[in-house]
Amino acid sequence: MNTIQIPASTIIPCDDRCMFSEHDDCECTCGGKNHGKGNLLTAEQRRVVRTSAGRRIATIVPGTPEFDSATAAVEMRDSGLNNREIAAALGIRPATVRRLVRSLLVTEAIVAARAKKVAAAKEIAKARDAARVFPIAA
Repeated sequence: MNTIQIPASTIIPCDDRCMFSEHDDCECTCGGKNHGKGNLLTAEQRRVVRTSAGRRIATIVPGTPEFDSATAAVEMRDSGLNNREIAAALGIRPATVRRLVRSLLVTEAIVAARAKKVAAAKEIAKARDAARVFPIAA
């Protein structure tokens, strides 16, 4: 099967009604460009977090300039600045501040969920190992 390569940071404007449609009619903002191509996405690309409207939210990779800007924006927001003030301080648009903050919060939520899942798996493995009875050789 052929797959289309889309960077994980790309926000695809389409929702599942367009991406996984089996019909020819498309009323999406992509104008039919992405219509019915959801089955060409890789498994990783399908796991991208979405808004309630189905739009994909980009996650931010730690250690990148975008991550650093997002972290600074969140810290400024927590100190009481609004998006316009943050945008002026960082030299970006207010809409970019909103996107960075949202992406960082989603990224942090994913990291926390994965850590929780790993911790739960370790606890299960530990309990399983403790429950095992090993025969004593005579």
